[in-house]
Amino acid sequence: MRQKSFPKTFKISEFSKKTGLSIKALRLYEERGLLIPKRNPLNGYRIYSEAQINEAERIMELRRGFKFRKKISDSILKLSSKEILDKTRDIPSTEYLRTLLLVETKAQKKFLSVLSEKARKLVKEDLLKLQTHFEKFW
Repeated sequence: MRQKSFPKTFKISEFSKKTGLSIKALRLYEERGLLIPKRNPLNGYRIYSEAQINEAERIMELRRGFKFRKKISDSILKLSSKEILDKTRDIPSTEYLRTLLLVETKAQKKFLSVLSEKARKLVKEDLLKLQTHFEKFW
């Protein structure tokens, strides 16, 4: 007679060692609905299955990807348009991005130029108004 084999299960501490995830992380993932273990009906302990090891590895993989992307995003956000253009000059696949940045930089310069000119005109008009106002009293 063949014995029925049961799937391998792990307590939270065992699963933590097996996957490299901290117990705190496993509890957080359960709370957020990412990795939900079964519960032992007798004591309420978490019971993870062998199949959930793949799920845990996938979560870790995704987190590494998000951290990497965030690190890149943070680095890029610290750069000016000119610095980005300089750093990507020799990378052919960034040509479209470089073109967009050049256009954006030119548009910003034009906007600042127009804004400066309008500010100069307003200041000049205000000075003329003040001069006219004070001339009445002299």
